Amino acid sequence: LVLCIILVGKATSQKAVGENYLACRNPDSNEANRVARLPLHALYGHQSEPRLSFLFSPPPFSSGISSVKCLASPSPPTGFTSKASYLSHLSSATPALPKGFTARSTTFTFVPVEAPDLGEAKMSLTLIQPSKPCAWRAALTKNALPGAPIKFMKSLSGEEKCAGVLINNKISNVHPKGLEAIDTLFGELSSLTPPGSTLLPSSTGVIGWSLPVPSMVSSLPSLLSSPPLTPTQLASSYLTTDRYPKLASYSSPSGSLVGTCKGAGMIEPNMGTMLCYLLTDWRLPEGWEETFDCAVEETFNCVSVDGDESTSDQVIMLSSGEGGEVSKEEFGEAMREVCGDLARAIVRNGEGTGHVITVKVVNFPATDKQCRAMGKAVVNSPLVKTAVAGNDPNVGRVAGAVGSWCGREEVEFPDRGTIDVCGVRCYEGGGVVMTQEKEDVIFDRMKGAQFGESTDFPENFNEVLVVIDGGGGEGKGTVWGSDLTKEYVAVNADYRS
Repeated sequence: LVLCIILVGKATSQKAVGENYLACRNPDSNEANRVARLPLHALYGHQSEPRLSFLFSPPPFSSGISSVKCLASPSPPTGFTSKASYLSHLSSATPALPKGFTARSTTFTFVPVEAPDLGEAKMSLTLIQPSKPCAWRAALTKNALPGAPIKFMKSLSGEEKCAGVLINNKISNVHPKGLEAIDTLFGELSSLTPPGSTLLPSSTGVIGWSLPVPSMVSSLPSLLSSPPLTPTQLASSYLTTDRYPKLASYSSPSGSLVGTCKGAGMIEPNMGTMLCYLLTDWRLPEGWEETFDCAVEETFNCVSVDGDESTSDQVIMLSSGEGGEVSKEEFGEAMREVCGDLARAIVRNGEGTGHVITVKVVNFPATDKQCRAMGKAVVNSPLVKTAVAGNDPNVGRVAGAVGSWCGREEVEFPDRGTIDVCGVRCYEGGGVVMTQEKEDVIFDRMKGAQFGESTDFPENFNEVLVVIDGGGGEGKGTVWGSDLTKEYVAVNADYRS
């Protein structure tokens, strides 16, 4: 399940931060499109002013292996050494929620009716409120068996203004009495919804359990009287199997975009497969809805942890209009940066994830949608995932996944097509081309991109990069996925308990 919250408003302060990239260039080509600029970090504050870049520039290498050289230093350099240092960075990079928004949270325990032998479970309730009801837009999961929050949203006319978002974790509210539960909860909060407005529901957690409505209703006074949350506290308030909170921001003189997201497993977005909230005080430009749709499609819809699409996920955008104006161009940049950071962070924070796998398809004679689907075929391949988990340079599995997808979809892989793994040319001239030296380099680079499968902070921001170059064509696409480890199996085997 994925829960992502993106808040947009005017920041109370700004903090200069770095922007990190890994560039891998094929030494046998001078084409600019052979370079993949790949963010190595997420969850940082972005400013509209120029940012420091962290670049790796590989010089030519005769064997077809790109070397890596550090040209500049980012902030932080490569990752974090403790959860405390990570949380401190989040708090300093994004110190306040946007103008016009508050968030509150409370927790309580309950015994699930469907599984009482499991004993007490813990649930969090989080409420995000604009200062006044505002306009909104949403993208909803395409899962054919959706949860009650999705059904509720689809029942709205779209003319209502949003008075807030009520979020619960632990239970995803996919239950025959789910809509009744929402009506009861929202009835208790009717003082927050003047005529013409509505609250929006979001749930994440176990699928099939019913919401503990009496316990939730009893907790509402505590929720409404709780102190306002900071962005980092908000990001931490509704986690389930997430190892750490995720937070990103973008600021400009006229306003800011602040995003938090929750998600670690059951992630195969097909928008909107996530719970995501976009709240803005910017006076949005005409056509912002299209910008919203494109940002979702190019970021959240391009990640996969385990290939399973959830039942209750959503992306919601709210606009209070209390800030200054923003151009369509800058709004698009802010959305791509924040949503992109959060999407990659979801993969890095995936259940049992030890590597992030990035597949970049370029110059391919196919549509962009097909290119993204090809990339998904690679990151979703169990053989590719397990090879990466073991730092095994078994690049034939990558070629096999690409070829299998092309065969199923009747898409011809060009004779001039190539495949690079970790900056190493592995496929060209119609076949896999490997040497011991290439294997050693790929192993070392996979090992360098590895991080703890249960660590509660991001140790590094490296990624295993696969570049599929069609050699001529307009199609392109980038997707992100995770490896498959024993820890993933352990987490999901014990999920409900």
